[in-house]
Amino acid sequence: MIQAKIDYIIDLMRAGNHERIDAMAKFGEKWQGTSKRTFDRYWKAAKDSYAVEIRAKEALIEQSRTEQLQGEISANIASESELDVVLSKIALGGCKVQEFIKGDLILRDITPTEIIMAADKLYKRKGSYAPAKVAPTNPDGTPLEQPKQTMSLADAMAIIEAIKKQ
Repeated sequence: MIQAKIDYIIDLMRAGNHERIDAMAKFGEKWQGTSKRTFDRYWKAAKDSYAVEIRAKEALIEQSRTEQLQGEISANIASESELDVVLSKIALGGCKVQEFIKGDLILRDITPTEIIMAADKLYKRKGSYAPAKVAPTNPDGTPLEQPKQTMSLADAMAIIEAIKKQ
């Protein structure tokens, strides 16, 4: 019986009665003789349940929006190979560019500067300009022996004596 009363208040909230006084008037029509204190307990329980329900609905809506947005983003982002194809076409001069000049749409060829920039970008993407890492080796390919940076005891004592004299 108690849960039925709480569910009734939740139904009132779903219908748009979010004010306590309005819900109490409707509740009193159905269950006369309920004290204000008892109604307040039902009201609090119903508000808590309704808030959980609303949060769950909002989470579903947010998840749906996120999935839709991710789908749109992934559909509109070009892959690396697609970008390489576009850069290759530009570098080879095999495409035309749309450009607005004085409000008119003009179709023109690629300029030599654009060809050079596309080729440069393509080489950078492929790592052609990356420095070669070379380890110091002997002519036979074995690694060079690293010099030891240790100080003799006599040199250390000489430095200590020099500092003491200052």
